[in-house]
Amino acid sequence: MIFAAVYTFNRMGGRKNHSAVDAVMNLIHDIQLARANNNTVSCVLLDIKGAFDHISLAQLVKILKKLKMSKTAIKWTISFMQKRRLSLIFDDNQSDFQEIESGIP
Repeated sequence: MIFAAVYTFNRMGGRKNHSAVDAVMNLIHDIQLARANNNTVSCVLLDIKGAFDHISLAQLVKILKKLKMSKTAIKWTISFMQKRRLSLIFDDNQSDFQEIESGIP
């Protein structure tokens, strides 16, 4: 069966009703389980360019609150995503700085 060879049970990307939130919740669960059994946890995270270019901070905060994430984690996320600016440079020409209101840095 080709499907079984390509998709593992814990793959989230490109699957209906599976999101980045599901992936994070699985990761948290696995970390908690490993810690409860006194096991070491290792994790490799990849930043896929352009994967979250249009995410809304307000929507992300809403999701984090719904998932009952800690206030500290929510405050850190807000701080990480606020007050970002962008300027483009082509040859010797630089644009004015613009505020970035969506997307994850």
